[in-house]
Amino acid sequence: MDPNFLKYEAEPGTQFSNTMSKLQRGLCQDHYSSSLFRVNLEPWSNDTSTEVNVDNVYINQTFYTTKEQHSNILNFFSWNQNEQSKRLLLVAEQGEGKTTAIKATTFSWCQRILSEEYQDNQMKKYQREHLSQMYESVSVEIARNSIMYRIWNVFLEFRMQLINNLFKKNYTLEPLPELILSFEFKDLCTQRRLSDIVFKLVNDVNKTEVSDVLDKGSSTILFAFDGWDETNRLYVCKAGIEGTEVDSIIKREARKKFNLIVTSRPWRSDDLLNINRYGFKEVSMKQPFKHAAKARNQFIRNFFKFFPPVEMADDLIEALENSENIVPKELQNVPRMLLYICNIWKHNQEKNTESNFFSMDHFLDDIWELMRLTYNLKYPEAEKSKDDLIDMRKKIGLIEDEELSHDEINEMFGEEKGFDVFYFGIYSTAIKHVGGIGEQTKKTPIVQVSPPLVSLAQEEKLKITQKKMEEEKEAKEKLKIRQKKMEEEKEAKEKLKIRQK
Repeated sequence: MDPNFLKYEAEPGTQFSNTMSKLQRGLCQDHYSSSLFRVNLEPWSNDTSTEVNVDNVYINQTFYTTKEQHSNILNFFSWNQNEQSKRLLLVAEQGEGKTTAIKATTFSWCQRILSEEYQDNQMKKYQREHLSQMYESVSVEIARNSIMYRIWNVFLEFRMQLINNLFKKNYTLEPLPELILSFEFKDLCTQRRLSDIVFKLVNDVNKTEVSDVLDKGSSTILFAFDGWDETNRLYVCKAGIEGTEVDSIIKREARKKFNLIVTSRPWRSDDLLNINRYGFKEVSMKQPFKHAAKARNQFIRNFFKFFPPVEMADDLIEALENSENIVPKELQNVPRMLLYICNIWKHNQEKNTESNFFSMDHFLDDIWELMRLTYNLKYPEAEKSKDDLIDMRKKIGLIEDEELSHDEINEMFGEEKGFDVFYFGIYSTAIKHVGGIGEQTKKTPIVQVSPPLVSLAQEEKLKITQKKMEEEKEAKEKLKIRQKKMEEEKEAKEKLKIRQK
């Protein structure tokens, strides 16, 4: 039998593979390349001149659950079509690298699946699958006639041998998702259907082709949705994702068998983890710099490759290890904070104000200001002024309780129109188990200062304490002056009485 005839019969599989390739290339080489893979080294800015590709700055992370630990998010999933899909929730505080991890994972995937070898093997896979399914359906019909079935089996055995020779030689498809649909939630609320979102991003495919890929790819597609905790503040869409296909996917009402990873800060993670039918499992991240000065130093050197002179990197490393250093170690462990630190050092070097870096007051003012500017870029319709920031810092300094409720936080900082102190990363949520001995414990959500940024809150409290002490000292001095004045007046009266006598 002519192998070309088999290729002709496999044409529908070839067409499907071509559609998949168009989606892969359209997303990886166009949309992802121009937006998702870009990281701004000045996160408060829209200036594209300060953007770099994620692979130039990403430091390898470690992700873990109660049972597994991997250096690549994709390794949590199995791309075997016979195995059950997974739904993961990546939980970490603001600035610890959730978004960058999704960017880096998708970038690495694109590099691998766009190789000529992978594309060739992908086509063989779909050609072979189509032929196998076609002959299987014919076998079912012929099986009703036992004599014809024996003849068909002989023919089928010969045909499958040809298929194996044609498509299975050197055919090893790397265990990867064939498609990663990676989006921020703010990009997912503009269209009701996921296929419409993808269709608008890829030029060479039509809606039907996109829908066909989505309908057939439950075990080979990964949805990666970033920023669940921000869905209640999506000014692009006032209703957030409510009523969209993505909302149904999250709630496991649609595309139930698809692999999915969602990112969230802790304060809203329970919205998904506490509902069993959603099927989410929590994934955590290890801070890459916490126990590895080498990783921290590499991050700093990567930064100054794009902001020369590169010698500033070693100067900053030396400053952070200097006995005069005032930058808390905890801040250096958080990627976003370390990015701010690099920018502050660069700015002080350019302005010849290096001494400010070793002044706690100057350093804190710089850190808070960069946090405010980043916040305003994130929430353009709820911008906060410098006076608003001063007021917020004072409120943080006045909080004495180590544990607060959400209602107390909202009352102090405002709700929808107030400061999102969780975005700042100052506060995070935790679960407190309440109950006496022999009693059934209850899980109570609490708000507390985020451990990595506890130094910022402590410094604000210290300022309030110092100010109170100064005010008390000043009040005592004033009291002494008044008392002395009263004694002088009393003494003057006594002298007057004596003169009068």
